Amino acid sequence: MCRNHSIRPAETPTPGRKAQVKAHITGENDLSEPVFKAAPVVSPVQDSNGGLRVRGQRSRRTLAFDHVSREERIIVSGDAELVPGPDPARDLNADDSEHPGFVVLGEDETPGHKAYYIHLEAKPGKEGELKKFLEDINAGVDDEPGTGPWFALRFSKTVFGIFEAFPDAEARHTHDMGPGGRNFLRFDLLADVLAYPARLYRLDVMHGKYSVMLGHKVVQA
Repeated sequence: MCRNHSIRPAETPTPGRKAQVKAHITGENDLSEPVFKAAPVVSPVQDSNGGLRVRGQRSRRTLAFDHVSREERIIVSGDAELVPGPDPARDLNADDSEHPGFVVLGEDETPGHKAYYIHLEAKPGKEGELKKFLEDINAGVDDEPGTGPWFALRFSKTVFGIFEAFPDAEARHTHDMGPGGRNFLRFDLLADVLAYPARLYRLDVMHGKYSVMLGHKVVQA
């Protein structure tokens, strides 16, 4: 947990205050006033174990209580637009000159099952166009036998994503130039709709549950 305090006691703790703080966090008792007031973190913070990193005004806020046990500490989001994904500290404006509009991250050509997680953030007012873009990709991957499962995702009003899996790296390459993947070559549309270049994360699928899909048993062909 962060050692750089992002919250200060409103008053000096007294015996029994720990229990009151816990009750306030968990809602076990009805306290009319909050015990602590949160302050936004506006500078980088990292815990001693290399954990949460906070950046700038668009950062997480941490409620850290030195006199409260670790189990009773909580982390809350101070921004509904927090970026999901394995590299949230990346410069969102970074682009690739070879294919403007998206950046590919992660290793390739390794054995095993593969996947993409693709992060997409629409400009305000362009959410409808981005939803249509996802529908176009979905229609394309329906004709890709080596792609699936495939999901269009929504994180917030403007933040969307794609998760798609493949049996191996070759199938992922086939998808890249297939009827679904080729949508990312629509550079003019990406520039018009996206607030930042899309980020395509190459993933290795380690293991999973394959017998059920959204509550339905998968029947082997």
